[in-house]
Amino acid sequence: MPHTKIRQPSYYARFACIGAACPDNCCREWGVVIDRTTYQRYQACNDPLLRTVMQGSVRVNENATSEENHAIVALNESLACPFLDERRLCEVQKRLGEDWLSQTCAFY
Repeated sequence: MPHTKIRQPSYYARFACIGAACPDNCCREWGVVIDRTTYQRYQACNDPLLRTVMQGSVRVNENATSEENHAIVALNESLACPFLDERRLCEVQKRLGEDWLSQTCAFY
């Protein structure tokens, strides 16, 4: 098997997520794609708060090219993920656990 070269910034080994204290946010101003398995799970979610957001803001991607980008999250009026709470933390992870994150969100 061939070796893969991985490039990373010099500060990578020192990086630590500081959560809500971070001045940047991965969940703003960029498209969050949802894989098919997560989309189906979200459509069956029983959490009253999240179910409303999941059904209203997670839409099938008509231009999907794979199972990994089956759906997309429609950003809110602030161009942020609608699953973020007032402290910019993920309600999906807080309420349902890390296992409920999409492939994209779990990676980032």
